[in-house]
Amino acid sequence: MSRWVAASMLAYAGVGTAVLRAAPLDRRAGAHRAGPARSISVVIPARNEVDKLGPLLADLRRASAPTVETEVIVVDDGSDDGTGMLAATLGATVIVPGERPAGWNPKVWALSQGADRATNDVLVFLDADVRLAPDALDVLTAELERAGGLLSVAPHHRAVGPFEAMAAGADTVTVAGGGPGLRPGPHAAGAVGSCLAIARADYHRIGGHRATPATIVDDIDLARTARRDGLPVSLRRGGSLVSMRSHPDGLGSVVDGFSKNLAAGMTRTPAVSTAAISAWIAALVWPLVLAGRGRWRIALLAWAAASVHTWWITRRVGRYQPVVTSAGAPLLGVFLTVLTARSVLARSTGRPIGWKGRPLDALGLEVARP
Repeated sequence: MSRWVAASMLAYAGVGTAVLRAAPLDRRAGAHRAGPARSISVVIPARNEVDKLGPLLADLRRASAPTVETEVIVVDDGSDDGTGMLAATLGATVIVPGERPAGWNPKVWALSQGADRATNDVLVFLDADVRLAPDALDVLTAELERAGGLLSVAPHHRAVGPFEAMAAGADTVTVAGGGPGLRPGPHAAGAVGSCLAIARADYHRIGGHRATPATIVDDIDLARTARRDGLPVSLRRGGSLVSMRSHPDGLGSVVDGFSKNLAAGMTRTPAVSTAAISAWIAALVWPLVLAGRGRWRIALLAWAAASVHTWWITRRVGRYQPVVTSAGAPLLGVFLTVLTARSVLARSTGRPIGWKGRPLDALGLEVARP
């Protein structure tokens, strides 16, 4: 039993350290900028995002550095809900990516087309449901100038209701696995595609999204491409600057989203981080195993430890219902286990995963409907 206790404590410490090493964006970065801010091209891939896109475009209009040249490009990826019309009305440049060549993931094609149309110094890729503080772009570009290479930001999640809060464990895994983790050195293992920044010249030099057209984890593979070509890769937490609503479309979107990404992401995560995350999930589930064996006293102690740790660490990743991230910690572990099993099963059997109304195979390619 003492070995289980020690293993659980190591798992909690490992994942906690991995999350904390992905530092939050710091507002002081903008104040300490070495030179004038560079011009920015914001690229937003959007497929049926009419309910989410408006607030982001409003945030971009309220940016606190109006003297910096900023263009906003919305790539209307086959929407049928008026997304493109809304974006044009709100002042964005709207492009339609055109017929997608064979061997391209739909989102990757949209991102590539948006980047090809951009003209400014820095590319910032944003998902349509991201929200920005007025100074977020200024801080983001200042941090990019300091760190260089590819910079991604994991948005601070805002969960409304217990079902959205069920994503807390998976959101934590995303940061722990994609950040610098437990490896020596400052560079991140991956990236979070909701918010990415890179100099346009660097993006095209490494081949950008064209380097990996068939991928279901375009953000992680863009980070791998950057590292391969000698660019540093950094991951920050959004904190109060970059945020997003956590899966407002319901529990189904949580299941589909993470089922799509988890197995592929695991194959690209350093072994030490994968081991720490796996041990963390096992430690969350362990109180339920002990309770099932009738060992109630140690089960309650293990449950209390899981509750305190999970409440503490998920606060760094998002704002979730405390009852879910504390008392519900073992259930988060079960949910993560199910999501991982579903993702691995889909990847190994070739079963498509639905995303944004499209069935995608393990490579992220759209498959024909039966």
